[in-house]
Amino acid sequence: MNLLSRYIFLQIMFPFVMSTVIITAIAWLTQSTRLLDLIILQGQGAGIFFRLSLLFIPNLAGLIAPIGLLIACIYTLNRMNQDSELAVIYAAGSGKWKIVRPFIFASLLVTVLVAAVNAYIMPKSLQLLRAEVTQIRADLLANLLQPGRFFSPLKGVTIYFRERDKNNDMLGVIIHDRRNLAEQITIVAKRSSLIGNEGGNFMVFYDGSTQRRAGSAEKTNLVAFTKYSYDLSGFAPESEISYLEPKEKFLGDLLYPNPTDPYFRSFPGKIRAELHRRLASVLYPLVFTLIALAFLADAQTARQGQIIRILLAIFTVVLVRGLGLALTNLSAKKDWAVLLVYALPFLVILISLFYINLNQVGSFLRSRRSQSLISNAG
Repeated sequence: MNLLSRYIFLQIMFPFVMSTVIITAIAWLTQSTRLLDLIILQGQGAGIFFRLSLLFIPNLAGLIAPIGLLIACIYTLNRMNQDSELAVIYAAGSGKWKIVRPFIFASLLVTVLVAAVNAYIMPKSLQLLRAEVTQIRADLLANLLQPGRFFSPLKGVTIYFRERDKNNDMLGVIIHDRRNLAEQITIVAKRSSLIGNEGGNFMVFYDGSTQRRAGSAEKTNLVAFTKYSYDLSGFAPESEISYLEPKEKFLGDLLYPNPTDPYFRSFPGKIRAELHRRLASVLYPLVFTLIALAFLADAQTARQGQIIRILLAIFTVVLVRGLGLALTNLSAKKDWAVLLVYALPFLVILISLFYINLNQVGSFLRSRRSQSLISNAG
């Protein structure tokens, strides 16, 4: 990278970092408020709140980084034009591609960032967030359960335990579940503990028995156990605990989904749409950069004309990204829409490159005509 390219590259990266950080911070504040109810209800401190809300950032960064790059490109090109840097560079005999090259290099760096976020960082952070929230819900249930009192977390479910030990386990536990009218279950155990993981919340009983009675039958089936798990999935919305959502899956899990995954069996189209959304999103940093270059890489003298070009670039980006999201949603229902998800950014890249080259040829022909007129006049 020569001196000019390094200069332009640094001029791009500083506003890119600043705009991305600012937009991410604003989006982070709006998203993190969703955790306030849970944190306040649980009585957790500010440290837990910030730790959980920070896990939202990778999901936001993957969406915001291309927008931050677009803002940086527009700002840099507009500033270089206002300071007559573009005019000086072109007058010195440098071709347009010497201007374009550092912008494309910056877009490739952002592409690598977006790819890393989509492939691993985002799903990992969302899985950690799910695990943390699940554990907090388990702790909340544990705090609501008080020794010597009957507690009904759901209609038809009653829990009682005698006391807690030094490990906070429940001793002398009885749970009666009559939600299923066809079969009532009573569990009696010496000890029980609450466990929360990605699969949900569970009560694990030790050294006890289960009593099952079908409907109005007088006979009760008694089964002794040394360890027994009771699913508390009904104590929270099903969508929060029963399965990983597409955004929480790694790229390999989307590419080769587990046939037994309940979400995949119910919504295979959404899994496909999320896969191609992540793969196609790595093209948009380059798409946004080339759109900005196509409209703003030429030196302009009229301020009003420059403002119109900026607005046209922004409008084109919004239109292209909106169509991309619409095609991604359509791919969840129609297999053929997957091709359009990739065709759109590739088509915009080709059109932008053609327009940049067309302007390059025009500038070259104008310079040759000027030189010819000067020589003839001499």
